[in-house]
Amino acid sequence: MIKRHWFVTLIDLPEALPFVVKESEIAKEVFGENVKGSYIEKLISFIKAIENEFGYEVAYVGEEAKADKYYTRFLFKDGGLLEIMIQAPCAIIAHFIEREKAERFAATLRNVLDRVVKDKTMCQLLKDSIELSSATDEALTYEKWSEMRNIRELVGGE
Repeated sequence: MIKRHWFVTLIDLPEALPFVVKESEIAKEVFGENVKGSYIEKLISFIKAIENEFGYEVAYVGEEAKADKYYTRFLFKDGGLLEIMIQAPCAIIAHFIEREKAERFAATLRNVLDRVVKDKTMCQLLKDSIELSSATDEALTYEKWSEMRNIRELVGGE
């Protein structure tokens, strides 16, 4: 039995999310001496805001360093996986079986962004970049993420 897989993506090119870790800080914050770095508290606050708005409990399931990406993963109690790449450019990818839940998550994400991103122009840019896709569409691949990272470096990002 094949079910369609829906996912919601957000890529923080302007680095407006409060928990994003700059490339120069990633080794120190995530892998080094500052393991309980400031990004963790901000990330937890962000996840709690999503949990409250979305209405589903969220469980932390772990972290993974893979190539140039550092993932933090969460599960929604009633189905769904949330992956966050915390280094710039930060990416949020949420996976769901039901389209309705994916649409609701996208709306939740927009509402949470309104509360956590102080710069209204950046907030609107982020909200406008939220995409809802199905398994037949191309997901955020490592190659696509790397291209965005390279563009970011060309325009002066760390």
